[in-house]
Amino acid sequence: MKTLLIFILFFTVSAFSSNKTALLFARENIYIASDPIYIAIVIDDFGNQYDDIEKMVNIGIPITGAIIPGSPNSIEQMHLLKEKGHGIMIHMPIESRGAKKSWDTGLALKGGHSKEQIIANLEKAIEELPLATSINNHMGSIGTANRELMEIYVAKAKQYDFIVLDSLTTTKSKVKEAAEEQNAIFFERDVFLDNKKGIDHVQKSLLEALEIGKKNGYAIAIGHVGPAGNNGTTVQGIKDMIGHLQSEGVVFVTIDELHEIFGGD
Repeated sequence: MKTLLIFILFFTVSAFSSNKTALLFARENIYIASDPIYIAIVIDDFGNQYDDIEKMVNIGIPITGAIIPGSPNSIEQMHLLKEKGHGIMIHMPIESRGAKKSWDTGLALKGGHSKEQIIANLEKAIEELPLATSINNHMGSIGTANRELMEIYVAKAKQYDFIVLDSLTTTKSKVKEAAEEQNAIFFERDVFLDNKKGIDHVQKSLLEALEIGKKNGYAIAIGHVGPAGNNGTTVQGIKDMIGHLQSEGVVFVTIDELHEIFGGD
């Protein structure tokens, strides 16, 4: 009888796997779904002490925490994210139009920097956050449109086998071009959760991610902690939608898990 049950389980999982199906162990839950919709939620601006950090890391689904290198609590929060089973990403400051001085922790990548300075800043960020496996841009409306800068940025990320996520803070971004040219692992944001204020907007944006996921198999949503996350609005908006999205067939994954399933570009 035991042998028969093992055979049935093996056959069932094999059948699902042949149809783009994942057997995902997410904390205490096991999700087995046929043609699931994968949503990866990336939460930017980890690294500082905000009241909603604790709520976000305990939200109950996998997220990817994007940490600003050089921030006061970056290392502490890297280990917290790891402890809670979340993905870890470097949220690299990149030159931006109209940004406040506080956005630059001293490691920002700017077009006026030499290649050596850009590489040095990236290496300092990677050394500070050794558990990171991916990288995205913090701000960057000017820098990500700079092809030469993005070529250096992507080359360094590829050297460490990082997943490169373009936050798409400008329509003129050259990240994808640089990534394709260098055959780097690449994804790009589909929706921002909190570029407008209010829980309603977070929920609406997650529904938009759901529709994108139905078409493409997955969607990537970016939200924030702290002031950019409207001081708790983002975490509450996500939490309120988890049950509904899961009932629609959504499986929440980290960026690393998304890459394992889809491979990236």
